[in-house]
Amino acid sequence: MKILFCGSFKFLDEMKKLSQKLSKAGFKCILPKFSLQKFSSKEIEKIKEDRKQHGLRNGELEKIVEGIRWYYERLKSCNLMIVVNKDGYIGLSVAAEIGAAHILEKPVFFLKEPEDDGIKSLLKISPNFKIVSEKRLLGEIEKLNKN
Repeated sequence: MKILFCGSFKFLDEMKKLSQKLSKAGFKCILPKFSLQKFSSKEIEKIKEDRKQHGLRNGELEKIVEGIRWYYERLKSCNLMIVVNKDGYIGLSVAAEIGAAHILEKPVFFLKEPEDDGIKSLLKISPNFKIVSEKRLLGEIEKLNKN
């Protein structure tokens, strides 16, 4: 089973920890491509703030586009998306990824109830979306894997 992680880069460290735990249980975990460069959540937030203040440098937009393309290709082939939404926070990019998962009818597990009303609405109408606490996550993934 392939599990794709989704969430704000603020929560990248949490995504990495959870990915390691699930990998040890035998699942193939896919983190957002930017994380493959071994940045911490704090470092990524600093990069984002720098971009807000100074704009994109040469070639950065192309790298962002390539990263988005890479992510959506992984979304098409994954068996499950896990949204790491600490404190319910979901940003704009994550909301788009969740919307794409809904259209593709992918199962999506949220670790917390989303704050965003639009995402809460999707959670209510999608038979494939549900809130699963981190404590129950492994059991729910194993149930999904059996089906």
